Amino acid sequence: ESIYFMTGSGSFSALHNTGNVPHRFFSLFGQCTTKWGNASMEGAVKSSIATFGHYFTGSSRDNFLQSKLIILWGWNPVDTRFGSDTARYLAEAKEKGTKIISVDPRQNRSAKILDAEWIQIKPGTDTALMAAMAFVMITENLLDQAFLDHYTSGFESYSDYVLGKDDGIPKTPAWAQEICGTPVDTTTELARDYASIKPGALMPGWAPGRSAHGEQFHRAAAVMAAMTGNMGIEGGYAAGGTDVIPFGLINAGLPNPQQKHHRVHVSKVYDAILKGTSGGYPSDCKLLYVTGSNMLNQNLNLNKGVKAMAIPELIVAHDLFMTTTTQYADLILPVTHFMEREDLIQPYVGGAYRIHMDKVVDAPDGPRSDLSIFTDLASRLGIEDYNEKSEEEWLKYICETTPDMPDLESLRQQKIQKIDTPQPWLAFKEQIEDADNNPFPTPSGK
Repeated sequence: ESIYFMTGSGSFSALHNTGNVPHRFFSLFGQCTTKWGNASMEGAVKSSIATFGHYFTGSSRDNFLQSKLIILWGWNPVDTRFGSDTARYLAEAKEKGTKIISVDPRQNRSAKILDAEWIQIKPGTDTALMAAMAFVMITENLLDQAFLDHYTSGFESYSDYVLGKDDGIPKTPAWAQEICGTPVDTTTELARDYASIKPGALMPGWAPGRSAHGEQFHRAAAVMAAMTGNMGIEGGYAAGGTDVIPFGLINAGLPNPQQKHHRVHVSKVYDAILKGTSGGYPSDCKLLYVTGSNMLNQNLNLNKGVKAMAIPELIVAHDLFMTTTTQYADLILPVTHFMEREDLIQPYVGGAYRIHMDKVVDAPDGPRSDLSIFTDLASRLGIEDYNEKSEEEWLKYICETTPDMPDLESLRQQKIQKIDTPQPWLAFKEQIEDADNNPFPTPSGK
């Protein structure tokens, strides 16, 4: 457990996955200390699980074509992607006459390109503005009460908070203006639009949730989707914020044995290294092993991170580049580029398709894949059964064991496998259409 294994989102591919490949190695080697959680959308994940019982809260992008209103809240998909087809479907929706609103501290490129109505807000005050919108909906009787009664539990408590029955502070648009800087009339009109222009898709980005109590932003968005009945219907959106959809998940390559590692939340990694067991953390870091991650660049508090790098007796890093993190490593193992190996992958968010990743060119002498490195290391350490297949055999196995996936040779020829979706995929569509037989995976079923 004195080995700290840290990974990131370097590759989510099926075989050369920078998380699965080393995780299998350390599981077979013995206990280690590793991270849990993520820096991108931890608030959204926690909110979605608490609110819906599940973190798949998104929709396929063709769903935009059914929307009459789209609110991009802290979300700039033209620059940040969120699926290769997102910008195209937003543009098509705009051409169809869909009203698009952007709530953001700045007029981002998505707002400019889509000619969206821009509502400015001070950074980090999004939840207050949503509470004020809820106040307008409640006091003007703009709620979809039938939806709330049938599908939700606990709205009365939130209503009491918004109306100020708990703390004596009604969350009015004027109250929000002092916090957010957004004019009263603008807040009121936004609330009326979302409550009346249906179906409407409120698309919360991840950035507003990357703050203290950021999960409350995502919960407030989800509550408003319920208040307006814009959930589980074409053109609507659950507004959970995770925006990840489970399109025909590819079977992972190397299976990971069950191993009870010590785990530290990703936001506490530097503290865990610096303070160790004396600070209440599970172990003292002697060896830091980094794959698929430039942790000093991606994690908060660079100064603390640099201090943490002085603690381990040995730091090992796999990377393609001399990054900020590899500059502090004692041993750097250069790894191959994704164009120098064959693999399979699917989009993390967005479209319903799987991709065959061609090997474009042979790697130069020296760099090796993470899988090759750990296979060799396992052999030298006497770890049996780490990798019993060649890469070709693994890729064939993945295709054979993934439902509705063509064989490897066919996928090589067609390059992309589009997954047939005759209608937009929507989170919680089954729950809304037949709640009795498809309850939400929550204690109340709502």
